[in-house]
Amino acid sequence: WDCRPFFNTNLLADENERHKHIEWAVEIRRRHTAMSAPDIQRMCRELQNPAVLERYLREQTLAFQEEVLKRYRVYCLCPDVNSILMWAHYADSHRGICLEFNVYSNTICGALEVQYRDEFPMTTQYSKDERENLLPLLAKARAWEYEDEYRLIAQDADDRTPHDTLLTKGGHLRLSEGTLRSVIVGHLGPSGRVDGACGSKTHPTSFSRAQTPWMAEVCDQQTRQGCWYLAR
Repeated sequence: WDCRPFFNTNLLADENERHKHIEWAVEIRRRHTAMSAPDIQRMCRELQNPAVLERYLREQTLAFQEEVLKRYRVYCLCPDVNSILMWAHYADSHRGICLEFNVYSNTICGALEVQYRDEFPMTTQYSKDERENLLPLLAKARAWEYEDEYRLIAQDADDRTPHDTLLTKGGHLRLSEGTLRSVIVGHLGPSGRVDGACGSKTHPTSFSRAQTPWMAEVCDQQTRQGCWYLAR
């Protein structure tokens, strides 16, 4: 259920909550459609039926999930370069690379900590609270807690909401000089090609090879250049 908002229909058992949701639904229609006043009044009457209102909220949940996936860009980070599981799951079984970023840069310091939960967070559609609205982008099942994940959340500058997020241009986020600190290659990765890219004169970046402790001997025999490394 990662990055998929779900609205809490159980709240509709409360009369006050039903009223708030109906007001929200009507306001959305007024703002985004050309419905006439009689049509809006008819909609209000129909939504007084709890079953109709619940069905409407479930339909809006699916539509909102699609909108979130289309609108927001999510970049995932973790603080432990030595995590064997992270290298196995996200770096092509130790054949990929890890990018080390400067946490004091204006971009990376805005990373938000992921919240690991036993149950998916329920939100209300009418909420204007920014943290509650962004919570579905930061919530993850507790089974993934070992990742200790942080996330950068961005929107494209040409089609943004009022939420305070990073802004991309054409789907790309420009990083300031010094944000990328180093490139760490998995112990089975193509170090030669990465080393050449890191040697750019315009943006020099340090380079090293990672090694997992339980595969130290095997790695050393296979690559002749395995070493312990934690970029700082």
